[in-house]
Amino acid sequence: MGKENRSLMKKLREFSKKLPKFEDGRIDYTNSDSAPGLNVFLEHEGKILIMKRSNKVGAYRKTWEA
Repeated sequence: MGKENRSLMKKLREFSKKLPKFEDGRIDYTNSDSAPGLNVFLEHEGKILIMKRSNKVGAYRKTWEA
């Protein structure tokens, strides 16, 4: 890992320490207006997994995601 990446990781760890957490260590977003998301592409044997979002989610209902 390069010097820039180490510096960024250090900043993220310090920031993370200040966030509210559940007893098991997960970040508690209960009282947050927003939360970060992560997009992941799964590929296996040349095929990409796509999924349709639920009608129960807060945004982009019934849209397809890759």
